[in-house]
Amino acid sequence: MSPLQIVLSKLESRVIPEPPHWNSEAWRQVIHGPALALCQSAQAAGLPANRCASMVEAYLSMAREAVILGWLMPAGVERISFFQTAWTELIPRLLPQAHPDLHGVILGTLWTLADNLMDVPPWLELLIVHASKALDDLEIVEAWVEDLILTALEPPAADLYGGSPEPCWVDLSEVDWRFLPGSVQFVSPTVAWVGDRARRDGLKRPLGIGLWLPPSGPQVLGLAPPPEDEPYEPTLDGARAVLDHALAADHRFTEVEQVGSTIWRVVATMRTSQSVIVLAPGR
Repeated sequence: MSPLQIVLSKLESRVIPEPPHWNSEAWRQVIHGPALALCQSAQAAGLPANRCASMVEAYLSMAREAVILGWLMPAGVERISFFQTAWTELIPRLLPQAHPDLHGVILGTLWTLADNLMDVPPWLELLIVHASKALDDLEIVEAWVEDLILTALEPPAADLYGGSPEPCWVDLSEVDWRFLPGSVQFVSPTVAWVGDRARRDGLKRPLGIGLWLPPSGPQVLGLAPPPEDEPYEPTLDGARAVLDHALAADHRFTEVEQVGSTIWRVVATMRTSQSVIVLAPGR
Protein backbone atom coordinates (compact mmCIF):
# COMPACT_ATOMS: atom_id res chain seq x y z
CA MET A 1 0.00 0.00 0.00
CA SER A 2 1.02 3.59 -0.58
CA PRO A 3 1.79 5.82 2.45
CA LEU A 4 -1.55 7.57 1.89
CA GLN A 5 -3.48 4.29 1.91
CA ILE A 6 -1.65 3.19 5.07
CA VAL A 7 -2.55 6.42 6.86
CA LEU A 8 -6.17 6.32 5.69
CA SER A 9 -6.53 2.73 6.89
CA LYS A 10 -5.08 3.75 10.23
CA LEU A 11 -7.45 6.70 10.56
CA GLU A 12 -10.47 4.61 9.54
CA SER A 13 -9.57 1.90 12.08
CA ARG A 14 -9.99 4.42 14.90
CA VAL A 15 -13.71 4.67 14.05
CA ILE A 16 -13.86 8.35 14.91
CA PRO A 17 -17.52 9.43 14.71
CA GLU A 18 -18.28 12.19 12.26
CA PRO A 19 -19.06 15.42 14.13
CA PRO A 20 -22.20 17.47 13.44
CA HIS A 21 -22.05 19.49 10.21
CA TRP A 22 -19.19 17.32 8.93
CA ASN A 23 -18.34 18.37 5.35
CA SER A 24 -17.70 15.05 3.64
CA GLU A 25 -17.07 16.72 0.27
CA ALA A 26 -14.33 18.93 1.73
CA TRP A 27 -12.69 15.85 3.28
CA ARG A 28 -12.97 13.88 0.04
CA GLN A 29 -11.28 16.70 -1.85
CA VAL A 30 -8.46 16.85 0.72
CA ILE A 31 -7.80 13.11 0.32
CA HIS A 32 -7.86 13.04 -3.47
CA GLY A 33 -6.20 16.42 -3.96
CA PRO A 34 -3.54 17.88 -1.63
CA ALA A 35 -2.99 14.72 0.45
CA LEU A 36 -2.27 12.73 -2.68
CA ALA A 37 -0.07 15.56 -4.01
CA LEU A 38 1.83 15.60 -0.71
CA CYS A 39 2.57 11.88 -1.03
CA GLN A 40 3.73 12.32 -4.61
CA SER A 41 6.00 15.23 -3.65
CA ALA A 42 7.45 13.20 -0.78
CA GLN A 43 8.19 10.24 -3.06
CA ALA A 44 9.76 12.56 -5.65
CA ALA A 45 11.96 14.03 -2.89
CA GLY A 46 13.11 10.53 -1.94
CA LEU A 47 11.55 10.59 1.52
CA PRO A 48 11.56 7.11 3.17
CA ALA A 49 8.15 5.44 3.36
CA ASN A 50 7.96 5.61 7.16
CA ARG A 51 8.79 9.35 7.15
CA CYS A 52 6.26 9.93 4.40
CA ALA A 53 3.53 8.07 6.31
CA SER A 54 4.14 9.97 9.56
CA MET A 55 4.15 13.30 7.70
CA VAL A 56 0.89 12.51 5.88
CA GLU A 57 -0.73 11.29 9.10
CA ALA A 58 0.12 14.56 10.88
CA TYR A 59 -1.12 16.53 7.87
CA LEU A 60 -4.43 14.65 7.65
CA SER A 61 -5.06 14.79 11.41
CA MET A 62 -4.82 18.57 11.28
CA ALA A 63 -6.77 18.74 8.03
CA ARG A 64 -9.61 16.78 9.63
CA GLU A 65 -9.74 19.26 12.50
CA ALA A 66 -9.74 22.09 9.97
CA VAL A 67 -12.71 20.57 8.13
CA ILE A 68 -14.58 20.37 11.45
CA LEU A 69 -13.81 24.05 12.12
CA GLY A 70 -14.83 25.09 8.62
CA TRP A 71 -11.32 26.28 7.75
CA LEU A 72 -11.02 23.87 4.82
CA MET A 73 -13.86 24.18 2.37
CA PRO A 74 -14.69 22.43 -0.92
CA ALA A 75 -13.50 23.91 -4.18
CA GLY A 76 -15.73 26.68 -5.43
CA VAL A 77 -16.14 28.48 -2.12
CA GLU A 78 -15.34 32.13 -2.84
CA ARG A 79 -13.40 33.11 0.29
CA ILE A 80 -9.63 32.94 -0.09
CA SER A 81 -7.74 32.26 3.13
CA PHE A 82 -4.13 31.63 4.03
CA PHE A 83 -5.14 28.39 5.76
CA GLN A 84 -6.81 27.05 2.63
CA THR A 85 -3.76 28.02 0.57
CA ALA A 86 -1.30 26.52 3.07
CA TRP A 87 -3.10 23.16 3.37
CA THR A 88 -3.97 22.74 -0.30
CA GLU A 89 -0.96 24.30 -2.05
CA LEU A 90 2.03 25.22 0.12
CA ILE A 91 2.29 22.05 2.21
CA PRO A 92 1.94 19.59 -0.69
CA ARG A 93 4.50 21.58 -2.69
CA LEU A 94 7.08 22.47 -0.07
CA LEU A 95 6.85 20.36 3.11
CA PRO A 96 8.74 17.32 1.75
CA GLN A 97 11.67 19.63 0.94
CA ALA A 98 12.08 20.59 4.61
CA HIS A 99 14.15 18.56 7.06
CA PRO A 100 12.04 15.58 8.22
CA ASP A 101 12.61 16.43 11.87
CA LEU A 102 10.92 19.80 11.26
CA HIS A 103 7.73 18.55 9.57
CA GLY A 104 5.65 18.62 12.76
CA VAL A 105 7.05 22.00 13.80
CA ILE A 106 6.27 23.51 10.39
CA LEU A 107 2.71 22.17 10.42
CA GLY A 108 2.18 23.66 13.87
CA THR A 109 3.67 27.00 12.77
CA LEU A 110 1.42 27.13 9.72
CA TRP A 111 -1.65 26.32 11.81
CA THR A 112 -0.90 29.10 14.32
CA LEU A 113 0.06 31.56 11.60
CA ALA A 114 -3.11 30.90 9.59
CA ASP A 115 -5.23 31.21 12.74
CA ASN A 116 -3.66 34.59 13.53
CA LEU A 117 -4.12 35.83 9.96
CA MET A 118 -7.87 35.31 10.24
CA ASP A 119 -7.91 38.49 12.34
CA VAL A 120 -6.12 40.73 9.82
CA PRO A 121 -8.01 42.81 7.22
CA PRO A 122 -9.13 40.64 4.28
CA TRP A 123 -7.04 42.67 1.82
CA LEU A 124 -3.87 41.88 3.79
CA GLU A 125 -4.62 38.15 3.92
CA LEU A 126 -5.32 38.25 0.17
CA LEU A 127 -1.94 39.93 -0.41
CA ILE A 128 -0.17 37.23 1.62
CA VAL A 129 -1.97 34.47 -0.28
CA HIS A 130 -1.01 36.09 -3.59
CA ALA A 131 2.64 36.50 -2.60
CA SER A 132 2.88 32.94 -1.25
CA LYS A 133 2.98 31.63 -4.83
CA ALA A 134 6.65 32.67 -4.82
CA LEU A 135 7.45 31.14 -1.41
CA ASP A 136 10.02 28.34 -1.72
CA ASP A 137 10.91 27.41 1.89
CA LEU A 138 8.45 26.60 4.69
CA GLU A 139 11.21 26.63 7.29
CA ILE A 140 11.24 30.46 7.08
CA VAL A 141 7.51 31.00 6.57
CA GLU A 142 6.90 32.86 9.83
CA ALA A 143 9.67 35.43 9.21
CA TRP A 144 8.60 35.65 5.55
CA VAL A 145 5.04 36.61 6.51
CA GLU A 146 6.24 39.17 9.06
CA ASP A 147 8.52 40.83 6.49
CA LEU A 148 5.74 40.84 3.90
CA ILE A 149 3.28 42.52 6.28
CA LEU A 150 5.84 45.21 7.11
CA THR A 151 6.46 45.81 3.39
CA ALA A 152 2.72 46.16 2.73
CA LEU A 153 2.10 48.51 5.66
CA GLU A 154 5.20 50.71 5.71
CA PRO A 155 5.68 53.71 3.39
CA PRO A 156 8.19 53.25 0.56
CA ALA A 157 11.44 55.20 0.68
CA ALA A 158 10.55 57.52 -2.25
CA ASP A 159 7.41 59.64 -2.58
CA LEU A 160 5.83 61.44 -5.54
CA TYR A 161 6.87 64.92 -4.49
CA GLY A 162 10.38 64.49 -5.85
CA GLY A 163 11.32 63.68 -9.45
CA SER A 164 9.14 62.60 -12.36
CA PRO A 165 6.52 59.88 -11.69
CA GLU A 166 6.41 56.90 -14.02
CA PRO A 167 2.98 55.82 -15.32
CA CYS A 168 2.08 52.16 -15.70
CA TRP A 169 -1.09 50.69 -17.24
CA VAL A 170 -2.62 47.70 -15.47
CA ASP A 171 -5.33 45.68 -17.24
CA LEU A 172 -7.95 44.45 -14.76
CA SER A 173 -10.00 42.59 -17.38
CA GLU A 174 -7.58 39.68 -16.97
CA VAL A 175 -9.22 39.06 -13.58
CA ASP A 176 -12.79 39.63 -14.75
CA TRP A 177 -13.56 40.42 -18.39
CA ARG A 178 -16.70 42.36 -17.37
CA PHE A 179 -14.94 44.53 -14.77
CA LEU A 180 -15.37 48.28 -15.23
CA PRO A 181 -12.97 50.17 -12.92
CA GLY A 182 -14.65 52.93 -10.96
CA SER A 183 -13.93 53.96 -7.37
CA VAL A 184 -10.45 53.81 -5.84
CA GLN A 185 -9.54 53.50 -2.15
CA PHE A 186 -6.06 53.12 -0.71
CA VAL A 187 -5.81 51.03 2.46
CA SER A 188 -2.04 51.33 2.94
CA PRO A 189 0.72 53.38 1.26
CA THR A 190 0.96 50.88 -1.60
CA VAL A 191 -2.27 48.83 -1.54
CA ALA A 192 -5.43 50.00 -3.29
CA TRP A 193 -8.92 48.61 -3.84
CA VAL A 194 -10.63 49.35 -7.17
CA GLY A 195 -14.41 48.97 -7.27
CA ASP A 196 -16.61 48.03 -10.21
CA ARG A 197 -18.90 50.86 -11.29
CA ALA A 198 -22.11 48.88 -10.93
CA ARG A 199 -21.71 45.18 -10.16
CA ARG A 200 -21.85 43.52 -6.74
CA ASP A 201 -20.64 40.19 -5.39
CA GLY A 202 -22.69 37.29 -4.05
CA LEU A 203 -23.09 39.05 -0.70
CA LYS A 204 -24.44 42.20 -2.39
CA ARG A 205 -21.23 44.10 -1.62
CA PRO A 206 -19.50 46.26 -4.23
CA LEU A 207 -17.34 44.05 -6.45
CA GLY A 208 -13.67 44.99 -6.39
CA ILE A 209 -10.10 44.05 -7.26
CA GLY A 210 -7.04 44.51 -5.05
CA LEU A 211 -3.81 46.11 -6.27
CA TRP A 212 -0.43 45.97 -4.56
CA LEU A 213 2.07 48.55 -5.79
CA PRO A 214 5.53 47.71 -4.36
CA PRO A 215 8.67 49.30 -5.83
CA SER A 216 9.17 46.22 -8.03
CA GLY A 217 5.97 46.99 -9.96
CA PRO A 218 2.16 46.58 -9.75
CA GLN A 219 0.68 43.24 -8.76
CA VAL A 220 -3.00 42.39 -9.23
CA LEU A 221 -4.26 40.54 -6.15
CA GLY A 222 -7.55 39.37 -7.64
CA LEU A 223 -11.15 39.85 -6.58
CA ALA A 224 -11.38 41.40 -3.13
CA PRO A 225 -14.20 42.44 -0.77
CA PRO A 226 -14.60 46.18 -0.14
CA PRO A 227 -12.24 47.38 2.59
CA GLU A 228 -13.60 48.08 6.04
CA ASP A 229 -10.59 50.31 6.74
CA GLU A 230 -10.78 54.09 6.61
CA PRO A 231 -9.16 55.52 3.45
CA TYR A 232 -5.42 55.79 3.94
CA GLU A 233 -3.92 59.24 4.49
CA PRO A 234 -2.03 61.42 3.65
CA THR A 235 -3.16 61.83 0.06
CA LEU A 236 -1.11 63.52 -2.64
CA ASP A 237 -1.82 67.23 -3.04
CA GLY A 238 -2.71 67.98 -6.65
CA ALA A 239 -2.87 64.30 -7.61
CA ARG A 240 -4.98 65.04 -10.70
CA ALA A 241 -2.54 67.68 -11.94
CA VAL A 242 0.37 65.26 -11.45
CA LEU A 243 -1.57 62.63 -13.39
CA ASP A 244 -2.40 65.00 -16.25
CA HIS A 245 1.23 66.08 -16.56
CA ALA A 246 2.60 62.53 -16.48
CA LEU A 247 0.23 61.35 -19.24
CA ALA A 248 0.04 64.48 -21.38
CA ALA A 249 1.57 62.71 -24.38
CA ASP A 250 -0.29 59.39 -23.99
CA HIS A 251 -3.18 59.14 -26.46
CA ARG A 252 -4.76 56.32 -24.36
CA PHE A 253 -5.34 58.72 -21.49
CA THR A 254 -9.01 59.73 -21.72
CA GLU A 255 -11.77 60.99 -19.44
CA VAL A 256 -10.97 60.14 -15.82
CA GLU A 257 -13.56 58.33 -13.69
CA GLN A 258 -11.80 58.62 -10.30
CA VAL A 259 -8.37 59.25 -8.81
CA GLY A 260 -7.11 57.76 -5.56
CA SER A 261 -3.75 58.59 -4.03
CA THR A 262 -1.25 58.49 -1.22
CA ILE A 263 1.91 60.59 -1.33
CA TRP A 264 3.69 57.49 -2.68
CA ARG A 265 1.26 56.18 -5.32
CA VAL A 266 -1.63 57.32 -7.55
CA VAL A 267 -4.26 55.07 -9.13
CA ALA A 268 -6.70 56.44 -11.70
CA THR A 269 -9.64 54.82 -13.47
CA MET A 270 -11.11 55.97 -16.79
CA ARG A 271 -14.60 55.84 -18.23
CA THR A 272 -13.51 54.21 -21.47
CA SER A 273 -10.98 51.64 -20.26
CA GLN A 274 -10.76 48.44 -18.25
CA SER A 275 -7.19 49.34 -17.35
CA VAL A 276 -6.11 51.57 -14.48
CA ILE A 277 -3.16 53.95 -14.47
CA VAL A 278 -0.62 53.66 -11.67
CA LEU A 279 1.84 56.43 -10.89
CA ALA A 280 4.95 55.63 -8.87
CA PRO A 281 8.21 57.51 -8.35
CA GLY A 282 10.67 57.12 -11.23
CA ARG A 283 13.42 54.60 -10.63
